[in-house]
Amino acid sequence: MKTILTLSATLFLETLLIQGCAKRAEEGVVFIEDGKLRVTEAYTRNAVLLSSKIMELSGKPIAEPKFKSWANSMAFRSIPSLLGSKLIEEEMDARGIKATPESDKKILAAHSKRMRARGASKEELAEKFGDLKDFYLKQFDFESRKAVFLQQLEDEIVLEDAVVDAVYKHNAEKRAEEDGLYKAAFAKAAQAEAKLKEGVNWEDVAKEFNEDGLLVEEYKDNWKEWESIPKTGPYIPENVGVAVRQLKEGEWTEPLETDDGLLIVKVLKIDDLNIDCARINFRLPFFTETPEKADLRVKLKEEMLQGKLEDLIRELHEKHTFTYPMGTNITYEIFK
Repeated sequence: MKTILTLSATLFLETLLIQGCAKRAEEGVVFIEDGKLRVTEAYTRNAVLLSSKIMELSGKPIAEPKFKSWANSMAFRSIPSLLGSKLIEEEMDARGIKATPESDKKILAAHSKRMRARGASKEELAEKFGDLKDFYLKQFDFESRKAVFLQQLEDEIVLEDAVVDAVYKHNAEKRAEEDGLYKAAFAKAAQAEAKLKEGVNWEDVAKEFNEDGLLVEEYKDNWKEWESIPKTGPYIPENVGVAVRQLKEGEWTEPLETDDGLLIVKVLKIDDLNIDCARINFRLPFFTETPEKADLRVKLKEEMLQGKLEDLIRELHEKHTFTYPMGTNITYEIFK
């Protein structure tokens, strides 16, 4: 028997009969007879409005002029996670997982802290959401159940001491290598700076030392023109802005450590608004974290738990066909 369903923005489906099997269909993500998972516009709208309200309660409201574009973008970006949450919910139902006082307390602590309402009860938090109160309580219950579920998955993980020791040793060796590269970058920068002070042409020094884009041929000459730094106002990296604004045309900075690497920046031209610059870049390594073994064990277990959850969701995905964004009843502009 083929059933055609029309989902309105306010419709709440209690049950759905699929191929002779009764399945509960919450407003939002439902199973339909062709085996596809779909998410309703109503559910997606509520999820976005809930996120918006939480940001407002957190002291970071979305400005009205930006809300429409933010909300529509958020709606479509949230679809995969909404579908994934539905799969997790089904798995929790199959395992008979329920929220506990301890899991409720954990979620309540996190929510009340984020919403700047320490000491509030779950019901008091829910009242802050007005018409979304029931939707919030369902999300709270889902998160509380998920906390119990994740704890069960974590309890299944076995992490041997030998594994922790091996990772600890590997990280320590890698960090030692990175420390060497870090010192070498400063040594090369010192050599370049010395040549500039001796009067060697900037272009010749740049060609010898610049490491910016060496892996891509067309970027080898990035040092010739870097960018314009505004003469006033904030600038990131801040230390570059501060140093450059003190220089005259033709002068350069000492080596400056930034997220882009170790830089020597030269002032090419100064006009009424901007300072045009060139740079020589010395690559700096990304440092490996080297936590103590106890902290490393916690971190590894978190990574293993995340991998276990992703594997489980992947297995659940294979049971259904996902349609994104086609196959939903969502328009490209939910928020007009």
